[in-house]
Amino acid sequence: MFINDKYTKPFRLQEVIALIHTLGLGKQFQYFSEKSIETVLGKSQSGGWVRIAKEHPEFFRDSSRQRTAISLAIRYLVPIHTTPSAPGTIEMLTKVTLEIHEREVRRSEKLAVYVPIVAAFLAGLLPNLLTHWLR
Repeated sequence: MFINDKYTKPFRLQEVIALIHTLGLGKQFQYFSEKSIETVLGKSQSGGWVRIAKEHPEFFRDSSRQRTAISLAIRYLVPIHTTPSAPGTIEMLTKVTLEIHEREVRRSEKLAVYVPIVAAFLAGLLPNLLTHWLR
């Protein structure tokens, strides 16, 4: 895996978008546990809803002190009385999510080209080093 793979995990894109929509357009703008989020979205396939929120602070805010409290970070930039969020705001967040995901996929594909090259280099170098070292 690459250093910053949180955007390219299986099911991650769909679940980040689902969490944005739920927190932005749903009746509740904040959830306090994994189970409360699961009642609306079902079970996460990419590591848990709270974990997703914590791994993506660019979209979500975990304002927990003693218990989890997940909400959209943008709610702290605009007046709180705008519940649910304006659809235009949610559309913008969705577009940003897609752009970040596409950029990270392209980056990981570029890095993946070097893996076979490095593996071939090490496969050729390692036997020579071992025979030299074992003499």
